[in-house]
Amino acid sequence: MRLVPFFTLLCVALVLRPVAPTIAADRPAAPAGSASAPSTEVERDPTDELLKVLAANPTPEVAAATRSRLAALWNRSGSDAADLLAMRASRLIDVGEGRAAFGVLDAAVALAPTWADGRRRRAALHLSRGETDAARGDLEAALRAEPRHFPSMSLLAAVMEIRGDRRSALDWLRRAAALDPADQVLGERLKALVLEVEGRDI
Repeated sequence: MRLVPFFTLLCVALVLRPVAPTIAADRPAAPAGSASAPSTEVERDPTDELLKVLAANPTPEVAAATRSRLAALWNRSGSDAADLLAMRASRLIDVGEGRAAFGVLDAAVALAPTWADGRRRRAALHLSRGETDAARGDLEAALRAEPRHFPSMSLLAAVMEIRGDRRSALDWLRRAAALDPADQVLGERLKALVLEVEGRDI
């Protein structure tokens, strides 16, 4: 039985949930009368450590928490305006305004063209419209921007399978599973595709 429709719809359903961006108005103001000296500390990017935790195949609870933290990091485009546009697109999707959402998300990606998660979200909308070439282009751009972005790998696998290239789909699923081995849905999809492509169990 082909699982592509379910897997694709699942991917599309999960990609348009941005967290609220951290903008200047959200940050606490310095106490009155105090001078705010510039910080000499470089903010540390925890992505590497989080990916190490996830790749170690932790418990489902730890995996879920780690994915949430990664999602929060990847939800930030680096542009406050792009983040706000992406949130607006998500609200439009929620009320069934897919065409309007696409235009808003398109504007967000124009503001932040190297934002991997923004590219993935637009790819999902392309895919929901049957535009597999455009979806593939966005996902490949996402992975050039962030080669470890396993949500883009999972969606790209769905795109490649729809296009009939199941061997490439299998390759992308394996890459995603190596980064997130605790994802049971991904694991079941990988197992099914291995049987289809290679005729063996894993």
